[in-house]
Amino acid sequence: MQRSVPLDENIPEYITTGSVAKCVDCFDEVTVGEVAGFDRGVNMILLKTDQADGKTKVTFINLGFVKEFELLKEMPSSTEQSSVTQNVNASKIAKRIEEETERKYRSLCPSTCGIDGRRLFVVIRKTIEDVRWSDDSIEVFQCVLVHPPYTAQSVQIKSTHEGVTQAQSTLEHVKKIVSNFVDKFWRGKETASPDHKGRCAASSEVQSTPKNG
Repeated sequence: MQRSVPLDENIPEYITTGSVAKCVDCFDEVTVGEVAGFDRGVNMILLKTDQADGKTKVTFINLGFVKEFELLKEMPSSTEQSSVTQNVNASKIAKRIEEETERKYRSLCPSTCGIDGRRLFVVIRKTIEDVRWSDDSIEVFQCVLVHPPYTAQSVQIKSTHEGVTQAQSTLEHVKKIVSNFVDKFWRGKETASPDHKGRCAASSEVQSTPKNG
């Protein structure tokens, strides 16, 4: 049965898994798929679609950004519990997505950070997942901060952290990463430096040579 849900009305409290829904977002992007999860409480729905390569794509949609919603096929619910279960599953998925979004947001480099800080952040992130920006300082495991100018001496334990053992271990580990980074960074500068100085000297010599009348 095809049923449209106007935007000025409440979307159904439950949408059974296996139903087919169509969503049109504010950018006019249309998504049609089988309902894999639904949570009315946080206004989210998961639609599953089969791809041409045989893989299944699951799309997470925030209904707050949907301007048209249509239930193309409604599956009967065998028990009320099944609806509750799918809501719980959707809530867990939504929480994971929210955490991932927050993590990506925290990874955004502040405009006040220089190139050294950006490079160091990438280096630390290669081996440690829990890394984020705290203003222009790099925060690791929520217990250690690397302040500008991003050297081993600027690595400190957060004053608000209580786990001394973990923090101390993290501190030493991060200091090693930062020290290696600084060594490689300055070694690279020194390698390029003679050539740069040579070009400057040659340039000065040419400029100081008097012109023949």
